[in-house]
Amino acid sequence: MVENTIKSVDVIVVGSGVGGMLTAIRAHDLGLKVVVIEKSHHYGGTSALSGGGVWIPNNSDLGSKDSREKALMYLRGVTKGKANNQLLQAYVDNGPAMVEYARSVGMGLEQAPGYPDYFSERPDAVAGRTMLAVDFDGKRLGKELFRMRTSYPSFLAFDRYALNLKGAYALMSRQKGWLWEGFKLVAGYWIDFRWRLRTKVDSRLSMGRAQVGALRKAMIDRGIPLLLNTRLVGIEMDQERISGARFRHNGSDSVMKAHAVILATGGFEQNQEMRNKYHTVPTEVASSLTPDCANEGDGILLGQMIGADIGNMGNAWWVPTIRLPGKCNTELAGQVFFDRSRPGVICVNRLGKRFCNEALSYDRFGNAMIEDHRKTGANLPCWMIFDAQYRKNFPASDILPGWVRSDNWLPPEYWDNIIYRADSIDELARKIGVDPIVLTTTINNMNSYAKSGIDPEFHRGETDFDKFFGDARATPNANLGPIDKAPFYAIRLELGDIGTKGGLRVDEYARVLNTAGDRINGLYATGNTTSSLFLDVYPGAGSTLGPALVFGFVAANHVADMLANRDHTSKSSS
Repeated sequence: MVENTIKSVDVIVVGSGVGGMLTAIRAHDLGLKVVVIEKSHHYGGTSALSGGGVWIPNNSDLGSKDSREKALMYLRGVTKGKANNQLLQAYVDNGPAMVEYARSVGMGLEQAPGYPDYFSERPDAVAGRTMLAVDFDGKRLGKELFRMRTSYPSFLAFDRYALNLKGAYALMSRQKGWLWEGFKLVAGYWIDFRWRLRTKVDSRLSMGRAQVGALRKAMIDRGIPLLLNTRLVGIEMDQERISGARFRHNGSDSVMKAHAVILATGGFEQNQEMRNKYHTVPTEVASSLTPDCANEGDGILLGQMIGADIGNMGNAWWVPTIRLPGKCNTELAGQVFFDRSRPGVICVNRLGKRFCNEALSYDRFGNAMIEDHRKTGANLPCWMIFDAQYRKNFPASDILPGWVRSDNWLPPEYWDNIIYRADSIDELARKIGVDPIVLTTTINNMNSYAKSGIDPEFHRGETDFDKFFGDARATPNANLGPIDKAPFYAIRLELGDIGTKGGLRVDEYARVLNTAGDRINGLYATGNTTSSLFLDVYPGAGSTLGPALVFGFVAANHVADMLANRDHTSKSSS
């Protein structure tokens, strides 16, 4: 970080997630003077908390398995033909080039073989469109490592060991070789003895932090300034085009001149007032898996102040969460991404009835919660029910499997607050306020489905996505198992999110549009600051980081072309 002595640049990038940082690096490499502004005292944004997946259809690693046409057919299909076709084409066309550029500046991305799209039942779905972060050596950042936002707690095993998605999947599923994965994880941490004397922090960065670390190193190598604790408070205009931005640092305001401002400030996840105004069902800041006091809609609100249009404000990247006690009497949101896919678990509304295929991707499950709540008024929250066999073998959000952390080792405040336990289904139903007869009937039905291997109600276990997060040891259906071994458990699922989907409307060049549909000259936006091109749909793992990176890349390219053309015009006229 440097002090804010900069008075004028070509491009101001606001936000230091991966979208913002890659945008700045690209702009610099195209010959522009650029600065990155971050209102927090940590850099990395929500990206640092993420799993680091990037959904890029038709990426080069897929070879002939995918194509531009197939990718567009998939996107048009899942969005039911309602999405802006120019935005979809821009995303598909620029994604592969963004990947190659990101790799060239040091951000490792590797294909996730077999990782299905979230609508894997479609004929145009292709496994492997998701690309995963390659681990990064945090020691390469020096002291700058300690200014990075920390990862989500469940991505650190025992609050120490940095998990990557491959390792976490192997460990939690206890796949063949899982013990070796665990050994490598622990040994790699402790063998770095000198680093252990210095700090408990794992120097091996994984998932979203690996991407943030790689891009921060690229910024350092290029001398791109990063100003922390610096909040955007206004966007300056001169003769109907952007002329700079106004910031607040340590209580003092200053103006920085620029030809373009690129907003990568995230959504409005931490702004309860905006949630209340735009979301069509009750949602709470406390259930969001996003950084506290960070994403408050600054870019969206300031864009509106100069006439920018907004869209898709009622949607979010939904995920079921649980409330966990944190330090100093605080609460944390715990994610429930794939736990619902395992055999031996069901999810029911407060009437005791199933309402969807529990193995759906987290966003589809969140939308199912919303739809059921509109029909019954008995969802939001709902309940995840499982038995002793499930408790022993699988995690339930941040509650580790019983073979790792038995009931006796769970904090006392968890019981009858975070997790409920009873010796019978009838007793459990009464504890959580659900009709015992209805819940018993629902579980008996599921037990019969587990025996036959067929779920006639919601077809759980029939898609490639379902099977990918099931348990291959369970037969005849990897996603179905009986719930019949006492004690029985329940955890309450809230409607949470990993980001909001509503924001500033942009065109295919990431230029922000005003309420008349015209571009605001010099103003660009990317990531969750924008109205999602996918509308209310989550096509595959990495559909949040993917657009942030791709449209940041596109924005930097367009700004460079714009300024080059302006210079050429000026020279020609002189």
